[in-house]
Amino acid sequence: MSAPDENGTYSVTPDQSTTLGDHPTPGVRPVFDHGAIPDLAALIVGSLTPDLATCIDDWEYFSHTLLGTFVFCLPAGLLTLLIFRSVGAALVSTLPNPHRDVLLPLSAGSPGYGPRVVLSLLIGSWIHIAWDLLTHDHSWLVQRVPFLAARFAGMPVNHLVWWVSSAAGTGLVAFVYLSRWKARYPERAGSSSSADRRAYALWALILLLPLLGAFPLAIHDVKEVSFTASLVRPGSM
Repeated sequence: MSAPDENGTYSVTPDQSTTLGDHPTPGVRPVFDHGAIPDLAALIVGSLTPDLATCIDDWEYFSHTLLGTFVFCLPAGLLTLLIFRSVGAALVSTLPNPHRDVLLPLSAGSPGYGPRVVLSLLIGSWIHIAWDLLTHDHSWLVQRVPFLAARFAGMPVNHLVWWVSSAAGTGLVAFVYLSRWKARYPERAGSSSSADRRAYALWALILLLPLLGAFPLAIHDVKEVSFTASLVRPGSM
């Protein structure tokens, strides 16, 4: 890491090794950039694409099939990746530091849309479908493997796998992110300028708006379920 500039920003030299916590991993980024492993951004986008069909009538099931990964998930993933690469850096630049400095080098992703990106998108969508087979009640696997439908600690095993894997994945992402932050920018870990505080307030508002919009819908759904239950309750007629 180079010395801070006049704004107090720390930059990483191009040949600096990728780190996880305090442990350097030399050569990881060169191997990544030369295509020896999947494109990370495309892999993440691909893992989301099967569920993008939920807003299209009768397409959600199709997007979770092998043919659907080629016909729907791949084109949708390429479009999503194009949008991400077009606006990602601009959005990240509005984040407060040190998050901005950590994420800006990652926001552009690797250039091009060649076979590596296409394969990464498909692998991401296949991983999504495979995990749905393990966790969703209506999946072919859960309906045919008694262990997955059995109950453990009052919860179906497939639901338990779903919750544990989600919590573990979220924890791993948070750990890697915080390790990257502290390893590369230890001097900035406790600093916060007025511009950064405004940026925190802006993003808090942005993240709060969807919750405010979803709250009336949740209340409506609860009332609707309660009303339906009152109609079918014995003695309510």
